[in-house]
Amino acid sequence: MDVNNKSTSLTGYTQEELLKMNMKDLFSENALNKKPLQYDLLNRGKTIISEREIIKKDQKKLFIEMNSAQMPDGSLISFF
Repeated sequence: MDVNNKSTSLTGYTQEELLKMNMKDLFSENALNKKPLQYDLLNRGKTIISEREIIKKDQKKLFIEMNSAQMPDGSLISFF
């Protein structure tokens, strides 16, 4: 897993903190219940583009567009 500098400025977390987190840690439980992460579709080769709300380190909410896909090696990639 890797994160870029923009992800740190966007979320308020350091690169080290983000690398220790699970993707789900950026979303509220309520947000995940309403709009679950669709790993089943990603594993079937689908690209998913959705609007989501993340929770920043300072607990403020930020609306993002999330573009996710599975890479040829099986890893997952998401751009916010």
